[in-house]
Amino acid sequence: MPSQCSVFRIVTHYNNLSLNSANDVIISCNDQSMCFTDSQYGFMQIFHYCQPQLDNNVYGSDINEDFQILVNNLVKPDGIGVNPEETILYVIDNGCAVANGSINSHVPRVIYSHQIYRQPYKHIHFYNKRLLTPVQSRIPDEIKVD
Repeated sequence: MPSQCSVFRIVTHYNNLSLNSANDVIISCNDQSMCFTDSQYGFMQIFHYCQPQLDNNVYGSDINEDFQILVNNLVKPDGIGVNPEETILYVIDNGCAVANGSINSHVPRVIYSHQIYRQPYKHIHFYNKRLLTPVQSRIPDEIKVD
């Protein structure tokens, strides 16, 4: 087990393809499963010099670190959070941000909620995607749920 100050990679690829720019992550208090956003911002901001191999997705793992795509219909998933009961997932779709810092008003700038369905020792699934709120000003990024 790594020490408290160690840095180690949990996942770098999905189906032998490089992840884009893994961003926000949440870890379940119930079963240590994990969800994280992976959008192409690193390519837009020139942190990566090759071409993206995967779409913008939200990934998740079970306790065996078996990863799967959980949400694949967002423009650029960014912030991610979960309610204290771990029954609702919140994801920011921040497709409006352009590499030069400007805003493209023709793509989403919203927060979605998804209900979480989980069975012990199996993958979690999201359903009942709902628009929680559009964001009228600025670029939404992080989310925290109390």
